[in-house]
Amino acid sequence: MVGVGDAWLSGEIDVFHEHLCSSMIERYLITQTFKSTPKPAFPVFLFALPPGERHQLGLLMVEAVMAEAGAYIVNVGTDVPLNSLKLAAVECKADVVALTFSFSYPPRDVVPTLAHVRRLLPPNMLLWAGGAGLVKVRRAPTGVRVITDFVEAITTLGDLVRVGQAQQ
Repeated sequence: MVGVGDAWLSGEIDVFHEHLCSSMIERYLITQTFKSTPKPAFPVFLFALPPGERHQLGLLMVEAVMAEAGAYIVNVGTDVPLNSLKLAAVECKADVVALTFSFSYPPRDVVPTLAHVRRLLPPNMLLWAGGAGLVKVRRAPTGVRVITDFVEAITTLGDLVRVGQAQQ
């Protein structure tokens, strides 16, 4: 996908080529996620993209990885208003709210968005963030766990299961 993005940026391919490729991968990831069965006592993850964010490929990738590992997955989609995100998290009894930020998300908005979401969520609900849009974030707001890769996500999931973080 990096190569496809680079080809689009350099004008070697049209935007529809990039969108077609992304769409095919997204469909595959969604299908694989639906094939996974959550494991008992594993946490509930609410996946979403913040307001203004529509690039969901990274979110779907980590969602598929976490589903395969046994987490229960709820995806509320792209461009979710923050108050709606809070309502969804509470109503779904999420243990973890996971947001991703793409390279195109305005860097100046990442930390304020995360801080606002953290304030909205109940204190016992975890907030994870990841994606290329976090590369320039020097320090995440208190109470936000920045996940840098899939290995860290799986390891942290395992830690949650071991300490019984999932709501029963």
